[in-house]
Amino acid sequence: MDQQHAVNVSIIGTIDSLTQLFNRAFFFKKAEQLLSKQPISIIFVDIDDFKF
Repeated sequence: MDQQHAVNVSIIGTIDSLTQLFNRAFFFKKAEQLLSKQPISIIFVDIDDFKF
């Protein structure tokens, strides 16, 4: 039961309850893991009010 509880807490801590997407905490943890192995590039695109 304790292992399942730990898994549930981990999921709650890394996934946004409204959007069901990974949150900022997950992003920074994953980025730290990736950057420790090799350099990477990240591109952010803000598409609010995007029109054709």
